[in-house]
Amino acid sequence: MDQLLAKDPAEYPDILLVAGDLSSEGELASHQGFASQMKRLEDAGIAVFVIPGNHDLYNYSAMSFQDDTKVSGTDLYTTLDQFKEIYADYGYGSAEDQENYQIEYYADEKDSEGTQGGLSYILHVDGFALLMIDSEVYTQDVNGEETDRGTGDGMICDQLLEWILEKAQECEENGETIIAGMHHPLLAHNTTQETEFITDTVADSEALAETLADAGIRYIFTGHMHENDIASYTTVEGNTIYDLETGGMVAYGSPIRMVTMTKYADGTEEMTVDTESVTEAAMNAKLDAPNGNITDTEKVDVLEYELNAMYGGNFCIKPDLPLRGPLSGSVYGYSGSSAEHCGN
Repeated sequence: MDQLLAKDPAEYPDILLVAGDLSSEGELASHQGFASQMKRLEDAGIAVFVIPGNHDLYNYSAMSFQDDTKVSGTDLYTTLDQFKEIYADYGYGSAEDQENYQIEYYADEKDSEGTQGGLSYILHVDGFALLMIDSEVYTQDVNGEETDRGTGDGMICDQLLEWILEKAQECEENGETIIAGMHHPLLAHNTTQETEFITDTVADSEALAETLADAGIRYIFTGHMHENDIASYTTVEGNTIYDLETGGMVAYGSPIRMVTMTKYADGTEEMTVDTESVTEAAMNAKLDAPNGNITDTEKVDVLEYELNAMYGGNFCIKPDLPLRGPLSGSVYGYSGSSAEHCGN
């Protein structure tokens, strides 16, 4: 937030899309703290829209600390209603409360409150539609339990998919370009094919990619996997969808994606994607904070901290990769990305 707000206001984005995992382990206090940071952006004129991730709702790993003792309990996690209240200004207020955007809620239109995908919505602005898809598995209808509880999995149920396709058809008729947001990746990303865990996509991902691309959805922003990458899928009918996966503060480079979308009079469009790193942040200079004191922080070089304190050099950073097709920019864009950062 500090780095973004230090820019010339003329460089501020119009909209910030946050694709889930807004909290540590779904703690109510964690969400409240994050929302207070989003308020800083809102006050600066940046519209913020969020969607939950697998950490955010009914997370039984929610915790706090009393002195040096970890405390867990269901009274610490965040429920669906609490999530909507906390983020009322960031996508979840009533449609009447949204002054600058027309917003439609899946739960209202499909009477799906309390079922999978219930926090999905779509908003319309200036020839674009921001489609925010709640892919999380935390409701009783899909989690296999008798109570709401997050599982960490991602899916799009049949009724949610039906609603998405209805909205895609409406957007096509209205000449709107859909930009989707979802926490779990739609596509497996070719930077990490080694293990099943690292290719943790939404369920039935290839079939969904085929369906969404053929419905006219070309861009979807995702997260979850702590990496920066862009993958694409082209259907039998020749339609391509791009999955723009963005890492967070725990991904090397602590990336922020800056995206410019342009629509031309002839109906063509162009998306420019660039990545910048968070360069400096206040944190403990050592992971083993003395006496458990994690409040005595200092500003450190984030990239150096990640290389040395967090990872110990046991990974390799790829050089910048150019994008092709209707996208331009670079996938990584980290300053100093070179072979010298390759470890074991």
